[in-house]
Amino acid sequence: MEDPLSERPDTLDGYRLIRLIGRGGFGEVWLCRSEAMGDYRALKWIPSTNKGRLEKEYASLLHCRKAAAALRSPSLLAIEHVGRTDNGLYYVMPLADGVTDTDPADPGWIPLSLAEKLRGQTELPVWFSSAEVIALMSPVLEGLQIFTEAGLVHRDVKPD
Repeated sequence: MEDPLSERPDTLDGYRLIRLIGRGGFGEVWLCRSEAMGDYRALKWIPSTNKGRLEKEYASLLHCRKAAAALRSPSLLAIEHVGRTDNGLYYVMPLADGVTDTDPADPGWIPLSLAEKLRGQTELPVWFSSAEVIALMSPVLEGLQIFTEAGLVHRDVKPD
């Protein structure tokens, strides 16, 4: 059986996929660039390994996007575009900050995540203070609270 991840196109609805920046249980996250605007985004690609699950995921994404459009918070990341092909579905989001100030096109650019913050902290002589832990986790918890109050469930919260 052919790997459905290999069936992903190089361009999806005007977004050119540049390189893989993450992988999870549902699919891959790619650094992409808008061919119209030239700006960078993150594109999550979910292959069609299970058509039934894919249909449910597509319906959930559309519902979440519509519901979340009314929720304005710096703790929430917007889903800007949802699309599908015969081989899978995808959605486009703003790109996270990088670990360094390098341009996302630079192969050394790494998205800033909690995992990267933890890795960086291990190189320092002291661990996070209680106040720093609260500052790191508060936006995550606020975003989840906003989702919950709107009757939504995120379903993709990971430690990093």
